[in-house]
Amino acid sequence: MRPLRALAAVLWLFLAGCGSGKVYPKPFESMHQALVEVDDLPPVFGSAAPKLSMDTSDPNAVAWIVNVRGSEAMRFVAKLQPEGEKSTRMVLDLVGARSGELGDVEQRLEEHPEVKRLYLVAMTEQIESKLDERPFDITRTYGALASAAAANMGAISGETRAANEQK
Repeated sequence: MRPLRALAAVLWLFLAGCGSGKVYPKPFESMHQALVEVDDLPPVFGSAAPKLSMDTSDPNAVAWIVNVRGSEAMRFVAKLQPEGEKSTRMVLDLVGARSGELGDVEQRLEEHPEVKRLYLVAMTEQIESKLDERPFDITRTYGALASAAAANMGAISGETRAANEQK
C-alpha cells in the first residue's frame, strides 16, 4: 500500500506544479519581448521608488532587479514556458537578497508573505497592463494592499507614533 501512496503523492506534486502561473494568449517569443518592454516598477514602493535594472539575457525568463541605495534588495523573475504555438505560461516569483547592505530581504519576505503577495500582485498588474496596452489599474491591488496593511497595522502604528514623538 505504501508504494501506491508514494506514487499518488508524486502525481499530486506533479499536477500541482503544472497549474502554477498563468497562460497568456501570446506566442513565446512575443511574450518575452513584451516583458522586456516592462521597464517600470508598479507604484507600490512609495514616493522614494527604488531603482530598477533588468536581466533579459535568458530567453526563458526576464528578471527585474530592484536596487535600494545601490544594493540589490529583490528581484521579480518571470519564467516562461510555451503552451502550444500561440500561448505562453508565465510564472512570476519574487526573490529577496540573502545578504548585503539591506540584510536578509528574503527572510523578511518569508516572515511577511502578505507583503510579498502585494508586490507580486502589483507586478502582475504592471505586466498585464503592458500586455493589454492599458494604464496600470491600482484597484486590482486593493485586496492584497488591504491584507498587507491589516497584517502590519501594529508596526505601522508604532512607526507613526515614533515619528510624531520626534516632532
